[in-house]
Amino acid sequence: MAEHESVMKDVEAVTRDLEDADANCKEISSTLKQIDQSGFQAVSRLHPKMPQLLGLLERERAKFKHPPIGPLGSFVKVTPGNEEYAQGGELALGGSQGLSTFVVQDKEDESRLTQLAKLVGIGHHMRVVRWRTDQRSNVTERHPVTARLNPHLARFKTVLDVISVSDDCL
Repeated sequence: MAEHESVMKDVEAVTRDLEDADANCKEISSTLKQIDQSGFQAVSRLHPKMPQLLGLLERERAKFKHPPIGPLGSFVKVTPGNEEYAQGGELALGGSQGLSTFVVQDKEDESRLTQLAKLVGIGHHMRVVRWRTDQRSNVTERHPVTARLNPHLARFKTVLDVISVSDDCL
């Protein structure tokens, strides 16, 4: 009888814990819905002032020979099923500063973008790279020699296994 009462107390405790966890999940879900409804911008995760810079770039678009492309983090996503590697992928791509990189085609556009970034207060937080967007980057998924000479490495995921890039011209 005492055993039964002890088990019933444990069941009641687990039930309370489950109800608390369920209430917590509902609260988190509600918060996420509010964030979505308030127009949360993912680029804010790169830097709180990134939306301000993007707005300024849109207004100043005509002053660039070739509009800057970026931030690169807005083109890179973790492939479904590989979420556990997101932090490693982010570090491999240079962290938040690497993901805040913009691509320009010439020195004048680089200078103009740098001035605008300083104006909003994120000049030191982002990188600017000069790259002609008509040039393509050829990246292979895995070097065949590596797989042949080091077969034990073939079982590990690479950054290219974990991310997808929405604009392959970058």
